[in-house]
Amino acid sequence: MAENHAVAGTRQTKSPENLDLILKTTRSRGWWALGVVSIAIAAVVVWCFVATVPQTTSFTAVVDMEAYSHVVSSPATGIFTFDNSAILHQNVEPNQVIGFITPFDGSPNLPVEVPVKGTIQSLSVMNGESVSIGQSLLVLVTAPNPTKGVVVVGYVPAQQIVLLPLGQNMNIELVNPATDQVFQGMGKIMSKGQTPASITSLSLSSDSPGVVQSWQKSGGGVVYAVRMQLNGLGGSSFLPAPGALAQVSYLYSNPHFINIMFGGK
Repeated sequence: MAENHAVAGTRQTKSPENLDLILKTTRSRGWWALGVVSIAIAAVVVWCFVATVPQTTSFTAVVDMEAYSHVVSSPATGIFTFDNSAILHQNVEPNQVIGFITPFDGSPNLPVEVPVKGTIQSLSVMNGESVSIGQSLLVLVTAPNPTKGVVVVGYVPAQQIVLLPLGQNMNIELVNPATDQVFQGMGKIMSKGQTPASITSLSLSSDSPGVVQSWQKSGGGVVYAVRMQLNGLGGSSFLPAPGALAQVSYLYSNPHFINIMFGGK
């Protein structure tokens, strides 16, 4: 009896009406699935050819202290004596006397004046030390003149400097640590180092040991200077001080995704 039911069921399944129903059901679902998959594949292929992947490079920079440094030199040979106002990091005004020279020939003492307004950044000699005419006594750092542009410098490894062409405009973001005020502008690359920068050069650009160390670490001790001029600060209340931190970025390439997949740039 069971065998008869099985045979009857098989016959029903194989009947033309039932086979047509199964075929219709299978075709409907299959075509929907195939359509969805085809659309997805087509979308991916189109995206690979149309979509772009921005390639950017960035690095830390500062308002170049060296660019705003002024050396105060000895006007004669003799013994230099500091004035009480000549204190490290002290602000000074133009023509302010910061010491005097006692010449060896017995002539009257000669006052030493600072030529510009600024801050005493470093002392080159000790109080009471013998100096020669023209010898550096101290270094002043002056504020940038926004109407003339602000010099910004960063130090980058060799593999990064090749991505930065001369004359290229860079996105530069400056932060005023005193007010947290942020300024964003464009700066043009004015010069690039042709040889690795010395630790002395890095230290002249920034008085922050942490910044100097980060520059060195980025290139394993071998880094190159990139100097930029930031414009657009003339009408701004933002006045960055020498040594102020900046973040620089540049979109050097915007290739299609398909190019990257096949080793392009």
